[in-house]
Amino acid sequence: MDDEKEPPQDNPYIKLAKRGAETWNRWARTIITNERVDALNLSADKKRVIQSIPPFSNQQLLLLAKELEIKDLESFSSEINFSEQIINFSCSDFLFFAEVSFDNATFTRTTSFDGSTFTENVTFKDSTFKEFTNFTNVTFIEQAYFKGTAFNGYACFEDTTFESAVFLGATFIEDASFNNTTFNGHATFQDTTFTKSAYFVNATVFQSSNFKGATFNEHAIFVHTIFTQNAIFENVTFTGRANFEGA
Repeated sequence: MDDEKEPPQDNPYIKLAKRGAETWNRWARTIITNERVDALNLSADKKRVIQSIPPFSNQQLLLLAKELEIKDLESFSSEINFSEQIINFSCSDFLFFAEVSFDNATFTRTTSFDGSTFTENVTFKDSTFKEFTNFTNVTFIEQAYFKGTAFNGYACFEDTTFESAVFLGATFIEDASFNNTTFNGHATFQDTTFTKSAYFVNATVFQSSNFKGATFNEHAIFVHTIFTQNAIFENVTFTGRANFEGA
C-alpha cells in the first residue's frame, strides 16, 4: 500500500477543492462575471448553467475564509496552483476560471474531472495519476498540457473537447480512450507510449495531429477518426493491431 500523505494544509486551493464543486463554483462565480462568461467559447446552454451558479456574498466569503483559515480569499484570481501537491479528491463539475497548474502533482486515488470546464491554460506536466483517471465530457477552452504525464490506470477522455492538446512524452500504462473526442486545435502525441490499447473512435482533429515517435504496444483503434489536416505518424511503433477503418 502506498504511503499517502495529506495535502499540505497551507495551500488554499486544496482547502477549497476538498469542499466540493458547489463551494468551489460559488467562489469562482464571485470572481468571473457574467460578461466574462458571455465571452467564453462555450455553448449557450453551458453559459446559462455557469451564470445560474449563485456567487457568495461578501459576508459568506468572509465566513468561508475564516472557516478555512485562508487570508485574502477574494483576491485569488490569477493562477490556480496545485503544483507538487498530493491530490486525493476529485474535481467533477468544477469551474476553473483562471490558468491552472497541476505540474508534478500526484493523484493517489481514482480521480475525476468529469464535466469540468477549464477557461484558461491548464498544465499537468510530469504529474502522476496512480489509478483510474476520468476526464469525460471536459471542456478545455485553451491549451491542455500533459507533457511527461504518467497515467498508471485506465485513462478516459471520452466526449471531451480540447482546443489544443499536448501529450508530449506522456505514458499510458493501461487502456486510454479518446472516443468521440474533439480537438479543435492541434493534437500532439509525439513520443507518447500506449502500453495497452488506445482508442480514438469517432474522434475529430480539426488542425494537425502529431504522433511522431509514439509507441502502441497493443491495439491502436482509429476507426472513423477524422483528420481534417496533416496527420503525422513518422517513426511510430505498432506492436499490436492498428485499425484505421473509415479514417
